[in-house]
This record gives sequence, structure tokens and C-alpha cells, in this order.
Amino acid sequence: MGGFCYCIVVFRSYFYRPGRVPITYFRQVALDAHAHLDPRDHSLAESFDYCSTLTLSHYENFPVGSFLIPKLLRPHVYSIYAFARIADDFADEPGMEPPERLSRLDEWGENLSSCLESPKGPVFTALAETIRVHEIPMGLLSDLLHAFRSDVTTSRHQTFTDLLNYCRYSANPVGRLVLHLFGYQDPGYGIKSDAICTALQLTNFWQDIAIDFSRDRIYLPVQEMVSFGVSEEHLTRELVTSEFRDLMISLINRTRDLYLTGSDLPNLVKGRLKYELRLTWLGGNGILDRIVKADYDIFRCRPKLRKWDMLSFLLKSLISTHRKKAD
Repeated sequence: MGGFCYCIVVFRSYFYRPGRVPITYFRQVALDAHAHLDPRDHSLAESFDYCSTLTLSHYENFPVGSFLIPKLLRPHVYSIYAFARIADDFADEPGMEPPERLSRLDEWGENLSSCLESPKGPVFTALAETIRVHEIPMGLLSDLLHAFRSDVTTSRHQTFTDLLNYCRYSANPVGRLVLHLFGYQDPGYGIKSDAICTALQLTNFWQDIAIDFSRDRIYLPVQEMVSFGVSEEHLTRELVTSEFRDLMISLINRTRDLYLTGSDLPNLVKGRLKYELRLTWLGGNGILDRIVKADYDIFRCRPKLRKWDMLSFLLKSLISTHRKKAD
């Protein structure tokens, strides 16, 4: 569902799962049906401060990415994140039945539609300013809500194409939002960004098969499970058979192809974003390497990156970028 900015997608994939963040005052506020829609007028400063506090209260955000995002852009990243974080909580957090989840998401979508004329609460006050300043297409934010609704209504995806379509709404808007924040609107950049973001989302799925299954969600394409001879019983019993490995190899290879499609995007942008995207690309591939190294056993130990890995990727990102400049 994605990270928002690229780093949020990445760090959601590497470190974060919904429901594992300690409950804080701000998380409780986010889940309150009306607190985030406080009818009082909020100044821009108060609104951006609210979004910043909510964002930084979650441990998964910006462990590396924060210093790679220019200071002037951070409030706008926070406003987008706060919008998506609260919507994601409506879709995922325990304590609500599906009809209530969908109702809250519908309300959130209505507030999005009206935020430029009459923003409700601090999140939409800040978000409206972000939309105006950076010319953010409203459709990108609406697409994220479409994905959150799908999380409520759909627990199985029949084909790999269905899965890609889910990523089109859950992950791809994130990358395009970042490109807009940094001033890049070239359609070709968007296509490469989509490839990276879809790959990141798929990487998250392969990484968290066990966690998702414990919540009655399966992101392995059903038709391919049948084709490879993998059943839900394999997941229930946490069996890493040759059939399961073959399925994972097939899915991971296609995920790597997507990373390859977007691999030159970091070299097309400038400044800190260049390093952020390179770090993102390396990190996503690093998770796939971890899955392979574990012999595809994602049940015994969730494949994730260590702090040392992230430092290594950061150094590789810096070295790779400087080599490109030298060439």
C-alpha cells in the first residue's frame, strides 16, 4: 500500500506491517472517526505540524529517507503520508467491521474531493496546500483510496495480472506523487517509476506471505498456485516444498524484471532524489536476495534488511551515482 514517498514504500516493505506499530496518542487520534475532522479552523502551520507529528510518531518512517528529502519538501511529504496513513488504518486496523471501514474510506474520499474549496481538519488543510503548490493530480490520491477499499473487499487475487492491477492503485501512485513533489512530470519517468513501485509492492507480498495468510489474505496468484501445485494447505502447514520454491522462483524472476525496467530512473533525476531512488532500488532487490538466501522459507524467519545492509546500499548508491557522473 504503500510507503507517502518512495522511502515510505521501501521502509513499509522492509520493516513495517500494519498492526505492529505501538498505539500512540496520534494513532488513536487517527482511528477516531471525527478527531481528524476537527471543525475548527487550522492555520497552515498547525496543520503541517499535525501531519508531521503523526508521521514521525510511526517508527517505520524515514530511518534513512528523511535526510535525503530536502527540508522544504518534508512538510508536503508528511501531509500526503498523513492522508494515506489514516486511510490505511481505516482499511487495516482491528476493531471495525468491513461496512464501517468502507464507510470511513468513502467519507475520507469525499473530504479529499472537497479539500481545495473547504478543507475539513488539519490533514486536509495541509494536503490542499500540497496539492496546490506541487500541482498534484487528485487522481493519484484517489487511486490510493481505491487500493485501501480493495484491501477490505478482496483477500485473493486470481492471476498475476490481477495482482499488477492492484499495484497500479496501491503502489504506483506513490512514485508518481514523489516525482511531482520533486518537479518531474515526464510520462516516461512515470512509467519507470511504476515498474519500481510495483516491484516493491510485489517484494513486500513475497516477504510477508506468512503474515498476510495469518490475516486470511493471500497475494500469491491463485491460478499460479494451482498450476505449480501449491495449495492453501501448504501455507497453513508452512511447507516449503519444491513446488512452493518453483512458484517463488517464477514470481521473484518477474519481480526482478520490473526492477530492471525501472533501473535507470535514478540516473534521470537530480539531487537527493537520485540517491533516494538508487537506495530504494538496491533495497528492494536486497529483500529478494534475502528470500533466495533463505531457500524461500519465508515462514521460519521474515526476510528483512539489517541496518548494515542499508548502510551498504547507501554507500553503493553514492558510488554508483559518482561513477555515472565520471562517465
